[in-house]
Amino acid sequence: DAALRKALAALPGSLTVFIVSQRAASLQYADQILVLDDGVLAGKGTHDELLESCPVYQEIYYSQFPKEAVQNG
Repeated sequence: DAALRKALAALPGSLTVFIVSQRAASLQYADQILVLDDGVLAGKGTHDELLESCPVYQEIYYSQFPKEAVQNG
């Protein structure tokens, strides 16, 4: 995962890259995240925007990164 992000960042020019993932760590630095819930768009925005406004994204993120670890990290 980290190796893929590093390789993408090293590519020259301006690229459009689509990453499909259930891992929040893979997506949290994306310019734009689309959150799907049973195939329906549940949220759209940056990681920070979605943590504030999208319950589906919050559920996914905090299931992988407990709130205590995020706040203390």
